[in-house]
Amino acid sequence: PAHWTFLRPFQHGLLADFDAAEQVVRQLLEGRGGKQVLASAPAMAGEIELQVFAEMLREAGCASLCLLPSAACLAVAAGHPPPQYPAVAVLELGYQLVQATVFSRGTAVHQLQLRGGAEELLQRLQEHLLRRHWLAVGATELERLLRFVSVRPGREDWLEVRGKDLQSGLPRRLMVAAWELDRWVELTLQSVLRMLTQLLEETPPDLLQAILAQGLFVGGGLGGLEGLSDYLSAQLSLPVQVLERPDLAVARGLATLLEDSDTLDALVQSQVLAGRLG
Repeated sequence: PAHWTFLRPFQHGLLADFDAAEQVVRQLLEGRGGKQVLASAPAMAGEIELQVFAEMLREAGCASLCLLPSAACLAVAAGHPPPQYPAVAVLELGYQLVQATVFSRGTAVHQLQLRGGAEELLQRLQEHLLRRHWLAVGATELERLLRFVSVRPGREDWLEVRGKDLQSGLPRRLMVAAWELDRWVELTLQSVLRMLTQLLEETPPDLLQAILAQGLFVGGGLGGLEGLSDYLSAQLSLPVQVLERPDLAVARGLATLLEDSDTLDALVQSQVLAGRLG
């Protein structure tokens, strides 16, 4: 509705609106005891960005903070805490940011990131429906479509899309061939594949051997795409495992670390960009 104002306190995994983010965190901390917070941020975030993030949490009432790279939390959710393995490779397909990281004994030895993810795919679907079918589709319907598009080849089914007809201005239901929308998914993933190819090419042979044995672990909101693991595995020639509820993988990793102080301490000691702040 026109009289609503939407705020995104966090964008690309980092702070975008200090005051709005502080209000959100303050509500989350309300009524809780010591207010010790375990949080995550993109592994390649700059020192100033991390300090601002930490300052926001302090202003919101956080007494002490431990900040970890989100990629490390994803690896913990996969059951492969980085300090315990010679090599772990993870891919985080977030809403606005994609990260790929190779860990060795807890340290991120190689990492790449790019802007994109689910937001880029939703924009492409929206633009396609406007140009091809003269159908204006809202954010809620686009989010629904994201659960049905896939990278599974040879689909012959149809998807119902609901929106507003640009010519008549009236509501309209449209049946669209699944392959017509799926091709935008594959196009969005091309930049991800290029990034992963570069990551593997620049990974030392000894670490690559361990990665080939256990595979690549995938989390993030876009990780729920149907057929994603088979598609990436075929393109990269290595096993790929998409975590259960990939959209919550980082949060599950943080929750696991709350109950495993030994692994948490090992991560804090080994991670270059992690530490106890305050």
